[in-house]
Amino acid sequence: MSPGRPAESRRRRAPAVVTALSLLVGALAPALVAVAAPSAAVRTATAAVTQDEARLELTSIAPASARPGGRLTIRGNLVHPGGEPFRDVQIGLQVSSTPLTSRGDLALIASGAAPDRAIRTVPGTTSLAGDVTSGKVAPWQLSVPVKALGLPGNGVYVLEVVATGRGGSGGESVRRLGSLTTFLPYLPDQKQYEPTRLTWLWPLAATPARDAHGVFLNSATATEFTPGGRLTDLLTAPGRVQVTWMLDPELLETAQAMGKPHRTQDGRRTSETDANPDAARWFADARGRLSGGCPGPSCVAALPYADPDVAALAHHGDPGQLLRAVARSKAATASALGRESDTTVAWPWGGLADSETLGAFRRAGAKTVVLSSASLVFDREPTYTPTGRARVDAEGAPLEVLVADQGLSDALAGDLTLPGAQAMAMQRFLAETALITLERPNQARTILVAPPRRWAPPAGWSGALLDTVDRTPWVRTVSLSALSKNHVPAAYAGARLTYAPAAADAELSSAQVARMTQASTSATEVLRVLARPGLLETDYLGALFGSISTAWRDNRVAGRDYANQVVDRINGDIGEVRILGRTLVTLSSTRGTIPLTVENALEQSIKVRPVLRPLVGSRLTVTNPGLITIGAGRKQTFQVPAEASANGITQVDVQLLDATGQPFGPTTQLRVNVTSFGKVGLVVLIAAGSVLFGTAIVRNVRRVRHRSAESSP
Repeated sequence: MSPGRPAESRRRRAPAVVTALSLLVGALAPALVAVAAPSAAVRTATAAVTQDEARLELTSIAPASARPGGRLTIRGNLVHPGGEPFRDVQIGLQVSSTPLTSRGDLALIASGAAPDRAIRTVPGTTSLAGDVTSGKVAPWQLSVPVKALGLPGNGVYVLEVVATGRGGSGGESVRRLGSLTTFLPYLPDQKQYEPTRLTWLWPLAATPARDAHGVFLNSATATEFTPGGRLTDLLTAPGRVQVTWMLDPELLETAQAMGKPHRTQDGRRTSETDANPDAARWFADARGRLSGGCPGPSCVAALPYADPDVAALAHHGDPGQLLRAVARSKAATASALGRESDTTVAWPWGGLADSETLGAFRRAGAKTVVLSSASLVFDREPTYTPTGRARVDAEGAPLEVLVADQGLSDALAGDLTLPGAQAMAMQRFLAETALITLERPNQARTILVAPPRRWAPPAGWSGALLDTVDRTPWVRTVSLSALSKNHVPAAYAGARLTYAPAAADAELSSAQVARMTQASTSATEVLRVLARPGLLETDYLGALFGSISTAWRDNRVAGRDYANQVVDRINGDIGEVRILGRTLVTLSSTRGTIPLTVENALEQSIKVRPVLRPLVGSRLTVTNPGLITIGAGRKQTFQVPAEASANGITQVDVQLLDATGQPFGPTTQLRVNVTSFGKVGLVVLIAAGSVLFGTAIVRNVRRVRHRSAESSP
């Protein structure tokens, strides 16, 4: 796709989008596009209330799935939003009489819809002590025998917690104060189903934190390395549960660099900073957990270095840059982990891509791509959730696809820091997996789960999720390689790729990619003059791809500022190599030398060749020097032989060239003033001198004779 894609290109995709929307009510129930959409379960947990309503929050359900003969304990909070106190508050429970029959129904209920459904009240309530006054948060607990629920058999049931009482604007009559709706899986008869095999793609990526010189720009990443921080929590969460890590190798290098003495920038000032022990500890832990081979609990797949927005690069820039990012990933993981990580598995942001994006991945060496189920449409809608395997064409060549279930991703995608969101998301996720199992209970399928790229659940929650899911009887955890060994199911055999306009709009802008392209051109110019690119090349690449990282999709302003800083830093490096000296040089003879001084203020040695080009070659010729090496932070002066054939001032352009003969930096002008007379001038000078000398002699002889004549009398 060209950088200036016409509007007609997007309009042609409209029929595919309409088809994708129809899947919302199907068995798969995918969201159309996973672009910063909050989880439906979270929306239910934190729905806005009026002053006449109480807000119910769910904090836990134990056990998360009901068990015959046991008890079900539900805990939460009742929040008074403001107004008159609530009195005589009772918390009760209602449950659906029949189980849900499809994931489509579950998605509708989770989104707030309330279809007609047989529901009955469970005996037993709990009372809140005293009045609930304005702004008060009152905890509650409700415990009932599972037998009292009257569940008829294996299934996923709708569970509703209801608060009743007096007060508010409702006067003295008992009324419904508020409610919340969640789900309860109940699958006691394990002989009636084959467990679903679940594969976890576990993301480990951060926001770019270093500039083009490796200077740390902010402390946000440092916070994520602390105990309980986001990155530490995600690294330790899997424990014994098998996951496939999807790692950004730039994160490893960031942790390694921060774990040693490093430079940080505060405003316009750069200062030396001590080693960060949290980053050093995280890096050591990551090496221990991720350095094993595949298959295994530490199987690692690598994103392209710094996780560039490949869709934006394919549509607005040079997709060939992706090859450099992949090569850098291999080198980074080999250095940090002792082995190269697998770069043949590609994962576009949100699992959304068009043919051009997939073509860029394929040319960069990808053999398998992870796509969201929302990115595929079907001629015939499946009535169940198939194994997550498909095959699509990428610019005329087939590409293997691992399909990430969008419904499961949605259950994890909201703001889990909101009150009640964690328990709601846990129940939603367990209900989704249970329904997948019960769709075809005698046919085991393998489903891929891919949490959001920079997932930020509360500390400890992701580990609890993995452990809870792994212990459920209807799920078995397997590796990504186990999923890839499955045949493409018939339901996905005719799947076609779709890329909605909303997905295209979510890409980084063409201006952002243009900034990266500009910085890349300048970086290449600097790297060509370095005697050994070394560390500066590594820092440049990290910053270049970091400037178009998918991390900036959710923060466009910060992304623009970061990219501008990268451009300014690299352009500034070009100015660190410059020609010094006078702008006017005088030659007092036909032959002489022109002095030049070249300064290298970079922190690495350079190799350059100064070239002087007189604008009028017939008046002045020079003998340009060869390639010279100038040490880091040093200046070097040399003399350029020159020969003049005419008097006067001649303008000379001075340009530095790299070892390949390409120009580096701006052209400098100097003037050469030739003051010699030449051969004709020399003859005139000698003749004039002879005349003057002869005249002087004659005058002296006459003066002597005159004095002698005067003295004779």
